[in-house]
Amino acid sequence: MPEAFVTASNCKFDLLIFDGTPKDAEDLLQEIQKQNRGAQALLLTGAEQRPDLEAVRRHHLAGCIFKPLREAELRFEVARLLSSAPAVKTPRPDDQYIHHYSRNPKMAELYDAAVKKIARSDSTVIILGESGTGKELMAKWIYSHSPRKDKPFIKVSCAVLPEGVLESELFGHEKGAFTGAYVKRKGRFELADSGTIFLDEIGDITPAIQSKFLRVLQEREFQRIGSNDTIRVDVRLIAATSRDLWQEVQIGRFREDLYYRLNVISLKIPPLRERREDIPSLAALFCRKFAEKSQKSVQGFDNRTMQLLLSYSWPGNVRELENVVERAVVLTSGNVITADDLPVGITRLGETPSTSDLTLKEAREKFEAEYVRDTIVRFHGNVSRSAEYLGLARKNLIEKLRRYGIKAEEYRQG
Repeated sequence: MPEAFVTASNCKFDLLIFDGTPKDAEDLLQEIQKQNRGAQALLLTGAEQRPDLEAVRRHHLAGCIFKPLREAELRFEVARLLSSAPAVKTPRPDDQYIHHYSRNPKMAELYDAAVKKIARSDSTVIILGESGTGKELMAKWIYSHSPRKDKPFIKVSCAVLPEGVLESELFGHEKGAFTGAYVKRKGRFELADSGTIFLDEIGDITPAIQSKFLRVLQEREFQRIGSNDTIRVDVRLIAATSRDLWQEVQIGRFREDLYYRLNVISLKIPPLRERREDIPSLAALFCRKFAEKSQKSVQGFDNRTMQLLLSYSWPGNVRELENVVERAVVLTSGNVITADDLPVGITRLGETPSTSDLTLKEAREKFEAEYVRDTIVRFHGNVSRSAEYLGLARKNLIEKLRRYGIKAEEYRQG
């Protein structure tokens, strides 16, 4: 420990990795803050020493990794901390997922590759994964570590815009090009010139838009609607989809040539049910976020509630978890979130993760509830499209949503 004090006093550094307990590190970390303003400390410690968030703040820790140590975790955390030093001390509210530390090795490797390799290139990236897994946040992570980080980042939600509106959004239009075009308007590609454009749910675009989009990818040029003038742009493209694009190609809904143009670098984000070790820390992150927002002193979750969160399948992934925690923080009357603060869909299904102990009727209802929720998630909360897909009358689907405690509005985008 004396040598560490000498080093802290005589050297300038951005990051210190300390192996020990928060209590042992306290004096050293205080010295670091005096001598190396802006320096950050990462703690390696045993799981039995697991500090709570207040302890982490009290000891000026920027991060914590629990043993046994995994190389991917350490590389990810070091990259995260160094990428935010020294200018960024508190992540922007909309970037909290990005700066959140994941305990899952696959996620750690994804973010590590995004920072070290993918962000530095101008190659087209397609991000795959179920709705709500954090595809947009991965796109922002790549952008924020790229040479274009000081240039525009333009997002287009392809799934929520009709074909005519989407074409105008992407490419712009001239005055008088169609009814309602009272002024000339630049499209998103033009606005993203020299920067990055993110096309969310690109698998939902129609064949007509696919043809025009292919030209932009190939030539980096396009024409506004109603114009014969060619506009050239320099943009980096990041796309995302929850669909299986190759399957869409096989059934003729997506152009094969466009598929190969998009599939230069592919990243697949695992669903939350495959990285359940992230649920406690994500839930704590959201609890703190919404407690501060609503000015309530909610400290966390009781044991039974956390077990319900861990056993639930999360068809809506991280986005659904965030919505559930926000709802719980708003509804709870105490300092700790209990099972009574959770939607009935989670308490009913989460307590019975296996069908082996259920009656046939209970198992059928469990399957139906999960299938209905998955469909609502797939169509981003659109009840009419979900009902059509399920072969139900809209009023019947609304009744099922009410019965299973599923709120379609929680999954709507934009």
